[in-house]
Amino acid sequence: MNAQLSTVPNYVLYYLAWEESEKGWGTRPDGFSLHITVDAGRAYIKAHNDSLPDGAQQIYSRPVSGEYYLVEVSPSLYYYVKSKTDQSLHMLDFETKDFRASLKAFNAAGLMQRDLENLNKKIEEGLEAQREHVRLHAGFADHLLPRS
Repeated sequence: MNAQLSTVPNYVLYYLAWEESEKGWGTRPDGFSLHITVDAGRAYIKAHNDSLPDGAQQIYSRPVSGEYYLVEVSPSLYYYVKSKTDQSLHMLDFETKDFRASLKAFNAAGLMQRDLENLNKKIEEGLEAQREHVRLHAGFADHLLPRS
């Protein structure tokens, strides 16, 4: 019995190219997004479009086409995208040189570190807001409660 090598990549995501459109200047590449499923990609596009202000925009990003391509990625990038709430990630072209080769070796530790730093910042801002709330509440209480 001969062992057969699997030609199916272990970690794959759906790739979608994006472009930026600017009135008077035309379009230029604006990176790409990666998604666990095509449905996650469609939901990502809908959320992106829903986040745009009403009316014509001077500058905005959009998918180049609706075509998704399966690309092989590193385990860390796959699990990073899978762990995100929307199971999607938008990357700029400068983050990867040759995206097919780079994505297979991409170490998502930097992205995870950035997310943790942002989360810690939000937690600290929340704690600071809570401390300010307590301080103001105590200050109002001092003025509203009769002193004995």
